[in-house]
This record gives sequence, C-alpha cells and structure tokens, in this order.
Amino acid sequence: MDSSRKNITVSVSRKSYQRAKLWAANHNITLSRLVAGFLSTVDINKSALESIGYSGDFKDFISRLDGGK
Repeated sequence: MDSSRKNITVSVSRKSYQRAKLWAANHNITLSRLVAGFLSTVDINKSALESIGYSGDFKDFISRLDGGK
C-alpha cells in the first residue's frame, strides 16, 4: 500500500452501501476510490459541521481532528 494513503472505517446504512456499491460498479471504479474521491471534495465549513451536529467552532474542530480527539 502507498504510504501516503490511510485506511478508514465508516459505518453506513445497508441501503447507502448497496447504492454506492452499485454506482461504483456501474462506473467501473472501486467503492474505495468512490469514497476517496468524495472525501477529497469535502469542504469542512460551518454548514457541514452543523449537518453532523457539531456545535463547536471551526478552529476547535480542526484542533480536535489534528489531536485525534
């Protein structure tokens, strides 16, 4: 494995998994590549934080990410 890449574990509904797997298969890519592509486009901003129920500010969020908390 490329040392610049990292593994992650996510939990999604069965329906989401099936839809994503089908979409990836129909576009001849792996589910891992689909998720990696999606994550590379995510812009962590206030509305994104609100959508996951995070009530702290952006600076705190980044600090928590960097600290692994």
